[in-house]
Amino acid sequence: MLLRNRSKMQGAIAVAVVCLAVLSLSGAGPVAAQGGSIVLDGAGGDWDAGWQMADDGLDVFITDSQLHPHQAPTFARSGYDAIALWAHYQPADDTWYFRIDVDGRAGDSDSQTGTADDPGVGTHGPDQGPLVASPFLDGIGLGNSEAYKLGFQCAQGAAGLTAEISNSEAILPGVVAPTTMGLDGLAVYSTTVPGVVEFAFHRATLFPGDVACPQLWLSAQVGDNNDRVSDDQIAATRSPSTSPCSVRGRRPSSETRRPSPSTTRSPPRPARRSQAWCSSRMCPPGPSSYPPATGAPCPGA
Repeated sequence: MLLRNRSKMQGAIAVAVVCLAVLSLSGAGPVAAQGGSIVLDGAGGDWDAGWQMADDGLDVFITDSQLHPHQAPTFARSGYDAIALWAHYQPADDTWYFRIDVDGRAGDSDSQTGTADDPGVGTHGPDQGPLVASPFLDGIGLGNSEAYKLGFQCAQGAAGLTAEISNSEAILPGVVAPTTMGLDGLAVYSTTVPGVVEFAFHRATLFPGDVACPQLWLSAQVGDNNDRVSDDQIAATRSPSTSPCSVRGRRPSSETRRPSPSTTRSPPRPARRSQAWCSSRMCPPGPSSYPPATGAPCPGA
């Protein structure tokens, strides 16, 4: 496969804010969680709709025509046109899961010509489709110019870490593989259309030790330096189901006593925790448990 010069992927792209609270949970095998247990398979059918953090329209373009791939004459879906970004913390296995959805088949750069009503999709190898121009070919698996990348920051504009799955023809659909660059994790994509790329990171990998990270800024970028399609970006967005976990929390006392009938003394107040107690614990988003009420501890405390 030959490489051609194109602009490199830009920095943080899709932004979604997640409240953080470090849960002290042991690593365990997947069991049922809210919305079901996520299984890392690239299919995406086990994600709750409330875990979607950002969506994006069909906004890439063919670099030499400025037209979207769905338009004539290509009538094609690209595996590098991102349409959604997801995140979920699963307490059962103490793991953060992330997901990027794409319009076409994940890992498909060249696609195939379809119709205006039914844009074409290709395989995960060379199809001589319209989105890659000769002499360039779509690689088998994730070829040497294809990448799906996530970025993690604890504040807007702050320095952060990245992780990606890229540049390996051995990473085929359904193959759960280690991330190829950045943070150590796992990733997988499958044969669905629209395409799904899933990532998994143990909490301690993302947030080692007792690191206070009151906001997680999540970004994603996708692209193939060999195709005719622009690298994608998703507009910055803030998750409506989360808010900064910075309220001053209280941990309820396990032995709060009722006042004796013979005295007017009030019962002891629960111990008050500092603001850092809440901001250093990871509050997983959830429609029924978040955001925490003022004066209450983070869920799971």
